[in-house]
Amino acid sequence: MISADVSRGDGADYSAFHVIDTENSEVVCEFKGKIPPDQFAVLLAEAGKRYCNALICPENNTYGYAVIMKLKEIGYKNLYFKNEKDRFNAIYGVGQVDLHKIGFTTSGQSRGKILTKLEQVIRNKKIRVYSARLYEEFKTFVWHNSKAQALKGKNDDLVISLAIGVWLYNTENVKISNDIDVNKAMLQGFGINSADYKLVPDSMHYMSKNIYKNNVPMKGVSSSKTSASGSVSNDFDFSWLL
Repeated sequence: MISADVSRGDGADYSAFHVIDTENSEVVCEFKGKIPPDQFAVLLAEAGKRYCNALICPENNTYGYAVIMKLKEIGYKNLYFKNEKDRFNAIYGVGQVDLHKIGFTTSGQSRGKILTKLEQVIRNKKIRVYSARLYEEFKTFVWHNSKAQALKGKNDDLVISLAIGVWLYNTENVKISNDIDVNKAMLQGFGINSADYKLVPDSMHYMSKNIYKNNVPMKGVSSSKTSASGSVSNDFDFSWLL
């Protein structure tokens, strides 16, 4: 699948997209550049064809709408619909297709959700990414005025593009080999510390003698050995302490 963040093409922001292998949860292609929306749509369609007619999900706000119009104009079929019914109608030509239902709508609420999942996916190593440019954007992507955004003069186009992508497929089924190693190490770290009651300190032995009255153990205490003379030995059953 291909997720995309769209800009005007001649401003401070960039247009960006990611091609994600959802089966292996791996970013296999990335683009970031300043390009007009209609040409960006042609580029998306070309990338989609190169990657098995991938599902394309551009942002549909503002300039993203122009990208969607162009994608429909050039006849690209595999576009993302939030509603499966609308997708079915578009594929089989049932009724009029509402272009506003194509793509991902970025709002204050949805932005927070996709960024939260992106943070979770990266922290849990549920996706493989190899981009130095994306890494540089992450370094300047901060909380400012209660909003996660790029520092002034920096960009977050690749961050938003990838966030849209990971939001659209289930990353919980992704198994990274590192997870198995971590779980194995944690389990090996667990253990039961047991001590032979014969090795307890002398002070404990002294206290243990005092818990007997008339050579009969007090309630809740059991003895393993009593000498023939009636005296109590130091060999007691301390399993009740566990």
